[in-house]
Amino acid sequence: MPLPPATTAEVTIPAVRFDHAAAASLAAALDGLAHELRVAATRAERRADAARRDWTGCTRRWFEDELAALVHGLRSTAATAEADACAVRGSSRAAVAEQHDIDVANQTNATALDAVATSNGVTP
Repeated sequence: MPLPPATTAEVTIPAVRFDHAAAASLAAALDGLAHELRVAATRAERRADAARRDWTGCTRRWFEDELAALVHGLRSTAATAEADACAVRGSSRAAVAEQHDIDVANQTNATALDAVATSNGVTP
């Protein structure tokens, strides 16, 4: 029993929707945020050095603890912002790679459809 003729229905995979300009802008903003947070941490430490020179008494330990928590929070948030900027850039690269794979798949599909059409006596 012969097989039915192969279909020549065109199937295309839709394009990746990714706003590379928005991603670049977001990554740059996150980099800027990380920089400003690190600057703030450094300034807080420098200003604390001046306060330490003349500070004695029971509240000094509280001050040191609060300063350490502030500086740690600033640096931790800066590291998170840097990691997020890196992730955004990675997403942009992944979108480009995925679009390339889709383009190759669509071209392969179109070539195969042309071959099927030609074998069925249809001019593509």
